[in-house]
Amino acid sequence: MLGIKTRPRPNSIFYLKKSKRVSVSWIWAVHGPRAVRLGIIAPPNDVRKRAIIKELLLSRSDDVSHELDRLSEEGFYVEQWWIEE
Repeated sequence: MLGIKTRPRPNSIFYLKKSKRVSVSWIWAVHGPRAVRLGIIAPPNDVRKRAIIKELLLSRSDDVSHELDRLSEEGFYVEQWWIEE
């Protein structure tokens, strides 16, 4: 378990009359230190979103250092992709 708590919420809900089904699109929001942890562990593939996360990690070096220490204590090896790119 990676220890990232998220809060799911529906983004859009549609009722489809023909099939009588409901379609729900979900969003998972992450804030604060959890956002740093998620950015370290699972960076987005989208180029623009990845650049945003890279900027976040570079601007919050204390939080990043703290999360890297925690991940190391938990037995995870993390490549510092935001520095190497």
